[in-house]
Amino acid sequence: MASNQNLPERYSPPLDMQNASSSIPVAVIIGVACLVIPAAIAYFLAMGNEAITLAVIIGMVSLLLIMAQPVIGLFLTVGILFIRPEELYPPLAGMRMMLIISLTSLVGLCFHMALNRKAFTRSPLNGLLAGFFGVLLLSALVNQQEISTPLMDFGKLAALVILCLNLIKTPKDYRNLISATLLFIGFLAAYSIYLHSTGDLKIRDGVTQSTVTGIFSDPNDLSATLV
Repeated sequence: MASNQNLPERYSPPLDMQNASSSIPVAVIIGVACLVIPAAIAYFLAMGNEAITLAVIIGMVSLLLIMAQPVIGLFLTVGILFIRPEELYPPLAGMRMMLIISLTSLVGLCFHMALNRKAFTRSPLNGLLAGFFGVLLLSALVNQQEISTPLMDFGKLAALVILCLNLIKTPKDYRNLISATLLFIGFLAAYSIYLHSTGDLKIRDGVTQSTVTGIFSDPNDLSATLV
């Protein structure tokens, strides 16, 4: 009777099979791009607006790239959180770039994990997000408030948390995320110095204070973020 003492506890597929599996989502997304982008080009060119055509192509390529590599979307989401391009450049106002990019990254992550048969990371934060979502809905119902805006804010937060939990898994990933965050905060500091030097500042009790735009327009909030 053969002994099973030397058998591995769990089967692990060969490395070449793992690499082939991980390349499936990228191949599928490239196939979708080859179908969707030419159709979009033909449609918008027929409408006679080259500027809109170019903008749509750039947007679609960017979103497909984020779906192919969700970690890129995670870094862009963190960057938008600090740089605030919609507040920095008024023509972009109302585009909800962070919401679009974070949710696209989340869809790409789900797509990858489903095709590669991977499970989402288990964390107490999952339960906290679910509880926070329940409280959000209950509060809106009790106070008879409009729910779409807080729901979109929650969506951005939930997507960011889920992306971090499932994409930042090694010390190298963590260092890269921290380095990118420091880079974005450095941009905030440099931009506030530029605004201060051009006279765009706040004076409080005779003291000049640096500021930037949007949620960082309050010098106290800006300084807390920099620290």
